[in-house]
Amino acid sequence: MRPRGSFVLPLVLIVAGVVLLLNNLGLVLWDVWGMIARLWPILLIALGLDLLLGRASLRWAVALAITAVVAGAVALALFGPHGGGASSIKDVRIPLKGAVRGEVDLACPVGTVLVRAAPDPALLVAGTLTIAWHDQVKWNAVQLGDTIRFTLATERRPGLPSLAWADRSRTAVELTPSVPIALGVALGAGTASLDLSGLNLTELIVRAGDGTATVTLPARGQLQATLVGGSGEVTVRIPGGRAARIRVEPGAGRVDVIGGFLHEGVTYTSPGYETAEERMELTVQAGSGRITVQSFQSI
Repeated sequence: MRPRGSFVLPLVLIVAGVVLLLNNLGLVLWDVWGMIARLWPILLIALGLDLLLGRASLRWAVALAITAVVAGAVALALFGPHGGGASSIKDVRIPLKGAVRGEVDLACPVGTVLVRAAPDPALLVAGTLTIAWHDQVKWNAVQLGDTIRFTLATERRPGLPSLAWADRSRTAVELTPSVPIALGVALGAGTASLDLSGLNLTELIVRAGDGTATVTLPARGQLQATLVGGSGEVTVRIPGGRAARIRVEPGAGRVDVIGGFLHEGVTYTSPGYETAEERMELTVQAGSGRITVQSFQSI
């Protein structure tokens, strides 16, 4: 009679082989092994069941059940709201190198996005990127004459599910206020805070997604700005006293303009706009979500 073999070792080899395959395909970072190591008590449970059970059919049914539990535990560890998915931290430093103008494009459809003015006037961009294992980031900087063009994109790795509670990546970017900048930002399902109040922007295009975003516009300078709404919620803050004209292109969603603007048709104009030296032109293209444009008094 053939001696009964243990199902624990074949089970371990199968799980290890699957994870190694995902590592080699680039779908899972090697740091995942640290999380799998936390699941070692499952091996004790499997060994105990292996010693306790004698019938082959029952033993392999239990083996399949344990495999499902292991797979579920790994998925929860990686994608769950309190999961310990490994993250990498990358620093981005792009010096001006004599440039007098900047063009910045940020495409961040996943994770949290923070943009504000930089404390170092010598750097066009100073960024700290916290990238979860299930996301990836690419950036590039090119200088053409007196202009630096910087692009950055974060995205979900191919083949992985897009789960709202798995957005643990964080893109924090600081831009210099010492040169004029044309800025484009494309958002997604995460949360975004764009505090542009201290920047010297000449052009701004924000494409909202299905998350939430707050955009604080500069208090000075000539600015052509466009907000393309998505299915989420966006709040646009205009500093009090700013000469601004807002044009709303209606859509399926709701657009509210608050703060003493003169309303005529689809246009909202601040008092004194016609005689102001520095003006802001804001075009709001409504999506299916909600957009609120409001004036606020800065401290």
